[in-house]
Amino acid sequence: MKKINIIFISSFATNNEILHGLFDFLNDYFNVISIEIPGFSKNLAPLAKPSFKNVTSYIQNQISNQKIDSYWLGCASMSYFICKELIKDIEINKKCKGILAFAPYINSNFLSKEKRRKFNLIIFNTILFFRLHHSILRTKLFKKFLLKNQYPKNIVEYMIKYMDTKTLFLLAKEVLTCKVKLEKLDKPHVVLVNEKDDFIDTNKTISEYRKKIKNILILKFQGKHCPEDASKKYFEYLLSKKDMKKIMGFINQF
Repeated sequence: MKKINIIFISSFATNNEILHGLFDFLNDYFNVISIEIPGFSKNLAPLAKPSFKNVTSYIQNQISNQKIDSYWLGCASMSYFICKELIKDIEINKKCKGILAFAPYINSNFLSKEKRRKFNLIIFNTILFFRLHHSILRTKLFKKFLLKNQYPKNIVEYMIKYMDTKTLFLLAKEVLTCKVKLEKLDKPHVVLVNEKDDFIDTNKTISEYRKKIKNILILKFQGKHCPEDASKKYFEYLLSKKDMKKIMGFINQF
């Protein structure tokens, strides 16, 4: 049986290298096409003006270059916001059959800790106002700040070594401030929510999806929002063959 195409959009501070284990896992079920966000990969130059809007336009162009007639969109955390904006495009809406989302970010109202959000926003606003983003990322103090915010050491090291600082800080600020609401969508959704998520308010997110998405499958798992060992075995542990059978059964309806 021919595999279903899935175009997977990397999320905040991730790329093909960081997500290789997830892609290896998904490859057992899908034909995976991955698209990275500029500025988060050592192989991809940053956008001149990083923003949700400009990232969405870039991804839209990348998808348009794919010579396939039918696909699902895949995303994790922040890139769900990109996906829901992408399906407003007529061509993408016509070809996209649905969205598969891991621990999706709807907007800043669905982050789990309001006090932390406000504190982090003050930090990022200060850094951007004084244009410290080029120098502060590589300091021990900011490294400690990232680790305290549950980013794994390996991802923090990759951020410091390869990622574009302007992209990191501007998109981080947008994650903390974006209020664009989730509209009612006719695209089927498979939503995988993390019961132990330290970034996303899981119960609030589930409630919102049930209000706005007609055809939806919600599965819960227990893991980290940003796992240090994001290997194929890690995802096989999170999502059993029984879970994947349920997911593929749902997807194959559309």
